[in-house]
Amino acid sequence: MSENDGNLVEVIFDDISYRIGKQEVNETLRVVLSRENKRGVTINIVFTDDKYMRGLNKNYLGEDRTTDVMSFNIDEEMLGEIYVSLPQARRQAQERGIPIKVEIKRLLIHGLLHLLGYDHASEEEKRLMFAKQEHYLSEV
Repeated sequence: MSENDGNLVEVIFDDISYRIGKQEVNETLRVVLSRENKRGVTINIVFTDDKYMRGLNKNYLGEDRTTDVMSFNIDEEMLGEIYVSLPQARRQAQERGIPIKVEIKRLLIHGLLHLLGYDHASEEEKRLMFAKQEHYLSEV
């Protein structure tokens, strides 16, 4: 567990097929949290596999398929948890022709924006959220 700007981040590797550095995870989250003026929160990051993500997606969203990232808000102090499927991140990175590390950072930012209240249910929300996501990605 590491602390930055009063925020606590715990990184858990259920899937060890790729390991992004915990410092890089922290720096990615720090950029977003500082730009969004959010301090003093705790976030768990879980890197997992397609099977686990498929189960989460089915149980919580009723969709029987894997997905790349899911976020769950907890409360004010424990902001939430972000789950990232490493196999899905790898596939998306290959499709985009980018390093997996960049795709993982994109997914972390996306998941964190959800924890901070952003959504993409409407076209306007989607435009705003994805613009922020790509802007923050360019900063890390």
